[in-house]
Amino acid sequence: MSGLQLLGWCCVAAVVSCATMSPQPVSGQIKVEQPVKFERWPDAIGISNAHIHAIIVPAAGGRIASFGQAGGPNLLWVNTAVKDADSWKNWGGDKVWIWPQDDWQALGGQAWPPPGGSDQAAYTATVKQQTDRVVVTLESPEVTGFGVKVRRTITLPADKPELIVENVLLTAGKPVATPLASWTVTQIPKPRTVVARRVADSPLPDAAKTLLTRPWPGKLVAKDNLLIITPSATESGKLGLDIDALGAVVGGQLLVQRLVLPAEQGLTAGERGQLYTEPDVAADRPESVGAYVELEWTGPRVAVAGPATASHTVIWSLHPIAADRSIVDEFAQVLKP
Repeated sequence: MSGLQLLGWCCVAAVVSCATMSPQPVSGQIKVEQPVKFERWPDAIGISNAHIHAIIVPAAGGRIASFGQAGGPNLLWVNTAVKDADSWKNWGGDKVWIWPQDDWQALGGQAWPPPGGSDQAAYTATVKQQTDRVVVTLESPEVTGFGVKVRRTITLPADKPELIVENVLLTAGKPVATPLASWTVTQIPKPRTVVARRVADSPLPDAAKTLLTRPWPGKLVAKDNLLIITPSATESGKLGLDIDALGAVVGGQLLVQRLVLPAEQGLTAGERGQLYTEPDVAADRPESVGAYVELEWTGPRVAVAGPATASHTVIWSLHPIAADRSIVDEFAQVLKP
């Protein structure tokens, strides 16, 4: 996490609309379950096909709280040590923030925790079933001080092991002149290795830069168009990366995220992808919870006003790892056209 500390946030109830309240098959493969209970939230939305499942919690800042193989365990990091008394709760899973973080103080009045409307507030939710997919659309209230609201469109195709997540900042209230970008943060249990595919035109050495005031404490090796990243066991760190894909082994599966951008304008070197890593042991996190890393993506910065929006899309997919392949080789195979 960018703030390097676990705090807490208050959860509120979600306003959810959907035409069905029980599992409904779509095209023989997709199922929607609503409501489904996840942790303390009774009104989550479960979607699955023959390959993967996801649980979405509108009440918890519109986050994807669970993702994994159909019928399998959750592969995302979940913080079970959060207390009701915590003022800002780091629940885990996948959520939306607003980039750049350096503008939080000026626009939202505080440098940390993140803007409440983006990852604390209840989102409205609509579920639409089609013959070949299910689409869950989430929308936040106005994010105070930023002149925007967040819309997430989560699409599960009927026949693929992938989840397509579009993240958009829309005009809400009084627009601000500051260009903003959508920013997603996916927390997963800390793996030994993270692999990334760098873009060809990065001006940065190895397409990477540190985003903290100290050097990157882990290991980074460039191999062809890939970056092989090993987090430090004892220190936190954060990299800014000119990349378009990230991969890590979680629960014996290769989780891959690929970035799709609406345009290249508005990007700063080392911003489109980010990786935050925790130490294995942290004073503010019980050992029973376990360490995490964050797979992060940002879109181009846009002055959001009128019809102008800021957005990016992340495509999630799960893949078995062949017995004769390393994570690096499997990642490269998955990304082949």
